[in-house]
Amino acid sequence: MRPKAIKSIKKDHLQTVLKQFSPISLDQLNSTMSLMERIDKKYILTMPQLDEMMDKLKDDYYVLTIKDISLFSYDNVYMDTEDYLLYYQHEYKDATRMKVRTRHYVDSSLSFLEVKHKEGDVTRKFRYQIPVDQAQMITPDAQEYYARIGESFNSGFIRKPLSPAIATRYQRITLCSKKNDERITIDLDISVKDMRDAKAARHHLPSFAIVESKSNNTSCASHTTIKAMGVQEAKGCSKYCLGVYYVGKAKTHDSFIETIEVIESFRPRKLKKIVKRVKSTLRQLKKQTTTIAKELAMKSPAKKIVTKKVVAKKVAVKKTTTKKRAKV
Repeated sequence: MRPKAIKSIKKDHLQTVLKQFSPISLDQLNSTMSLMERIDKKYILTMPQLDEMMDKLKDDYYVLTIKDISLFSYDNVYMDTEDYLLYYQHEYKDATRMKVRTRHYVDSSLSFLEVKHKEGDVTRKFRYQIPVDQAQMITPDAQEYYARIGESFNSGFIRKPLSPAIATRYQRITLCSKKNDERITIDLDISVKDMRDAKAARHHLPSFAIVESKSNNTSCASHTTIKAMGVQEAKGCSKYCLGVYYVGKAKTHDSFIETIEVIESFRPRKLKKIVKRVKSTLRQLKKQTTTIAKELAMKSPAKKIVTKKVVAKKVAVKKTTTKKRAKV
């Protein structure tokens, strides 16, 4: 079942916007720049802000298009140690951090094992293709691949076994600068799931866009455009780390508080409706409870006895008063 958030994203409108960009094929995109070593910057945009950004970039960027499709579905599964070591590397802002995930491209039915190593502002990405049936697990070969990369950078690497931790699902648009100096990914319709709880439901985030610039410099067109819109770079905007928080597995999340507050600010109308509905329901329940309580009280034997005594007392008082008047 598709999440309700997709309605607010207005897919038809998005497709119309994307048609204003010149298309680029996957082969052409891969031949422009590998970006396996790059500078990453992330921004969180509302849908109107995304519209504004797209309108300003449409003449200077290509959009990845495969078989007339430019909005692609991704299923990722992030791996971590039992005690979430990789999550806390990000939470505690370690100088060197790593991520391990499987990525499944739903539309092309291709899967990869990916390892990301970040040191300072520089991100290095390593990956190899895996069978689709391994897209939600980590094999011994994948574990060893991750360990060797970690050890090769000699960055206090800890060799601990990994297992599936968080699943993320979203839709992505990919733009490529015509100057060949930047690639932009735009992630929408994001949901997360706890892979360590068999009964866990998928948690859908509000409607917003995570825009990520991947480039070899810090002065690309998207940076200038987004900053001119008054949007600051988002710190602590990892979909994996947000997933750990939203499924309730993060003991601390100080590095992500600002991002979480921004994301939650996109819920106000929905929350107001829920609060209003809950208050209305509580009022109705209170009324019903009072009515039922009165009915039960009237039906109870104790109430009947009390009522009879009161009536008898009134009658006795009335008789006494009548006799006194008669004597007079």
